[in-house]
Formats: sequence, structure tokens, C-alpha cells
Amino acid sequence: MSYDSQREPATAVCCFHLFTARGLIPLVGEHSSPFFSVVIPTRNRAYLARMSAAHVLAQDFGNLELIILQNSDDRDLSTAEFTDVRCRVDSAATVLSMRDNWERALDIVKGQFVMFLSDKDMLLPGALRRIASAIKKANADMLNYRK
Repeated sequence: MSYDSQREPATAVCCFHLFTARGLIPLVGEHSSPFFSVVIPTRNRAYLARMSAAHVLAQDFGNLELIILQNSDDRDLSTAEFTDVRCRVDSAATVLSMRDNWERALDIVKGQFVMFLSDKDMLLPGALRRIASAIKKANADMLNYRK
């Protein structure tokens, strides 16, 4: 079942894609995994990724992991600079195409649902709580939002 995002107020100032991490069936019963894996792919824009990450970590829905996919010529980001244990930086060994960088996230996420959030975008306060509520209410397998 899909969810019509037009019925709810905007929850982000961006375009994001959210889908189940392991196909179209949510991982029911895997309680140790977070509900959301929020993935921020970035290339040579560490300052933007930090800002986007701060908005994710400030959400009032805490059942998440945040993965910053660093695909940069330099390594400006490290997991050590984030004090929140839900956040980690995964750096590509070499610079990848955008598609390859995004796809590698699917090998490392642990969440039941995966959200790709551009490094230049930010979630509004309460966005993840409202998205999780919409998913549960509609028993949705996938949610796509574009503004």
C-alpha cells in the first residue's frame, strides 16, 4: 500500500525517498534495528552535510541511525566529530559515481525504512515522527515525497 503525501503538510524542505531497506516488506520482529536509516550522501560539501545531520539528530523521533556517505576528494568528515552514537560517517575508498555512492548505502543500513536526504536539505522539526506515523497508519511499504 502506498501513502499519498499530498494529504499531510510538508515535512521537509527537500526531496527525499523513503523505502524499506530489504524489499517491500518491513522488517517486523527485528527490534534491535532502528525504524529509520537516514542516509546523507555528500561529495566535497562537508559543511552542508554537518548542517543536514544536525537537523536529523534534532528530530523528536529518536529511533534512527544516521549514515553520512562521504564520497569526497578529501576526508573532511569523521564519525569522531559527532557525539551522537546514532551517527556514523562511511567514507568511500575512492570517489564513486553518484549512483554507486547511493547504492552502497543499501549494504550498510540497519533500519526498517531508508531515507535518502540530500546534503543540502534539512528536515523540519517533527518530520520523522510524522512520517513514521503516516507509515504506520497506512501500513505503507513505501513513501515518496517531492516538493
